[in-house]
Amino acid sequence: IHFHAHYPGTKTQFHSIFIHFHAHCPGTKTQFHSIFIHFHAHCPGTKTQFHSIFIHFHAHCPGTKTQFHSIFIHFHAHCPGTKTQFHSTFIHFHAHCPARLSCITCIANSFITDFECTYLHTRT
Repeated sequence: IHFHAHYPGTKTQFHSIFIHFHAHCPGTKTQFHSIFIHFHAHCPGTKTQFHSIFIHFHAHCPGTKTQFHSIFIHFHAHCPGTKTQFHSTFIHFHAHCPARLSCITCIANSFITDFECTYLHTRT
């Protein structure tokens, strides 16, 4: 799905892209969900550009009852008037593994059954 809007009064342009993907594998009863959202706005009056990317990933494997969640958000804004650039990246990862299975390593390289890992980076 792609959405575009133009507001002549303010000469503002708005762009939005939304993609949803779903796959079901009956052989393994695996379900896969992926959501991608892209947002872009340009305000010529101030020459400000705004970019936002949101990605959500979800996978469920009933055979092992393993659940995987991953969220990625990227934000970028450029204000030429002040020449200020803002970058923000947010990553959220959550995995649930059965007790007898080894879990994915987090940033701290700690192996635990249930864990959440959050990474936040900002730069101006």
